[in-house]
Amino acid sequence: MIWDAWQKKLEPLRDALNTVLKTDWQDWQIPREADVKWSDKAKALHADWWKGRIERQREINASIAAKAESEYLYDKPYEDRKRVRVAGPPSSSAPSSAPSPAPIW
Repeated sequence: MIWDAWQKKLEPLRDALNTVLKTDWQDWQIPREADVKWSDKAKALHADWWKGRIERQREINASIAAKAESEYLYDKPYEDRKRVRVAGPPSSSAPSSAPSPAPIW
């Protein structure tokens, strides 16, 4: 819904920018910075398009933050002396569940 509402505003700006610059850019191809050689009209269209795109992303992020469940991820788990944590590289002596290939003689 947010995407669709913003696309109605952004598409005409992108089309106008493409017309002025004689390009065929898709959304992801529009550069972040306007070229110094562009006309004032192209620079204005470019600035308006990026303002809209950034605002669209802000609305999407706010919607996700308001409705999504959050989960705190720990980069350092608490110490629990009742449990043993086993970590490390696998050893070559560990049993393998995969069958060994037959030797080729």
